[in-house]
Amino acid sequence: MASSSAEGPKAPRDRISAKSTADPILRNALRYTISAKEYETLHKYIISRSKVLKRNAPTVARVEKLVERPGRDDYNAAAVRASLRVFLATGAGLKIWALLSERILGSAGNGRRKVPLWKSPNFRLSLSLSTILLLHRILFRFFTRLRAHLLTPEARPFRQRNKKTSKTLTSNLAPAIGASLAGFMLAVYPNDQLRVTIAIYTLSRAAEFGYNLAEDEGWIWGKRGTVSPRPFISPILFPSSTTLPSTLSSIAPITASAHPLITSLTCATLHPSDPSCLRTYFSYWITIFPRFTRFFTVVFLALSIPSYRKFYNSPVHSLNNLASLILKYSTFVAGAIGTSWGAICLFQQLLPKAFLPTQRFFLGGMVGGLWGFVVRKDARGEFLYSVRASLDSLWKVGKKRGWWRGIRGGDVWLFVASLMVINVIYERDARAFRSGMVRRGISSLRGEGLRDYVGEEEKSVLEIEEEQKSN
Repeated sequence: MASSSAEGPKAPRDRISAKSTADPILRNALRYTISAKEYETLHKYIISRSKVLKRNAPTVARVEKLVERPGRDDYNAAAVRASLRVFLATGAGLKIWALLSERILGSAGNGRRKVPLWKSPNFRLSLSLSTILLLHRILFRFFTRLRAHLLTPEARPFRQRNKKTSKTLTSNLAPAIGASLAGFMLAVYPNDQLRVTIAIYTLSRAAEFGYNLAEDEGWIWGKRGTVSPRPFISPILFPSSTTLPSTLSSIAPITASAHPLITSLTCATLHPSDPSCLRTYFSYWITIFPRFTRFFTVVFLALSIPSYRKFYNSPVHSLNNLASLILKYSTFVAGAIGTSWGAICLFQQLLPKAFLPTQRFFLGGMVGGLWGFVVRKDARGEFLYSVRASLDSLWKVGKKRGWWRGIRGGDVWLFVASLMVINVIYERDARAFRSGMVRRGISSLRGEGLRDYVGEEEKSVLEIEEEQKSN
């Protein structure tokens, strides 16, 4: 007993506590959910204002201790955070849109067959977009580091043995091209119209940025069937005669009341109550132009609400610009629609019946599109949308008529190629992207943060010039 008491109390053994096991889980959960700087902002404006949240939530110092790791960057964790946020935001947005379309727009959502979550188009779209962002950041970082490593003196033997491979991997465009391979994850989403629309939109933006770069660098500044040549016979004057071929019997309710002086089936269909094409065209302008003016007044007034400060600082100038924009768009839309339809009657009167019998409708649309000259400085976005819609329509018509065949996953390949072009243009000269928001988006896609380097550079130049002027 004495000997045992002389030895003294034994040292306590290390025990695995709940706190010691919870810290790694909490640390990883926080690292891949929120950064220390973001948590500080969240704590300042939200958590600190609630007693319950402030009592139960960890402090800013504790979060910084858990999240920040000295000597190691936060690039991969930031990529995962951004990817998770895109996944959740896209999923929530699609869910809200489904509810709105079902309850407000009246789409039939209850009759749809329920599918598992992993087969849901909304889930797969969210997964596709978030994975593209994650892989794009990781691949861009990988190829950037690989290029830097291959350019070191220690990698000279490898460069000498593999000259072509080294030349490819050490190019300044290698990270931009390599990161674009993330675009193949668009294939996660099912092959339907939305995937084709995404590919066409990316292609149009790549073409737009490529044109801007070429402009800045100074590089630039068959018939199918015939129409019957028989004239239109008025059903009012000759009620017992066959006025329409059997293939056009569906438009008989329109042409049955056509004016007796009309001798063209086109005119009888477009303006059956008036035999004069020119008078119909002028009547169209008198009727429709005030309606478009009222419509665009409401639209542009609503769009100008966020820039109310401009109206406050210079009301006369802002109102003149607003009025000019309303009149331009009203003239453009009214003229494009009216001329496209009016050109059909005009070509019917001027052109021989056998000359471009079906293609004249497309030619009329081209003539109507010339009204875009009125808004050439203001409607670039609308023009690009028309190009995307035209490409989509041309692809479907050509595929239906056998002009070309689709290839499996062709829209995905088109998306990847367009993403490569966008990345290469951004790497060469980011000024080709006229919008600062687009430059911030591409910078975030690369993992460089929401930064507009061109805007920051222009701002610093202006500050230097103002400082020099003041001195």
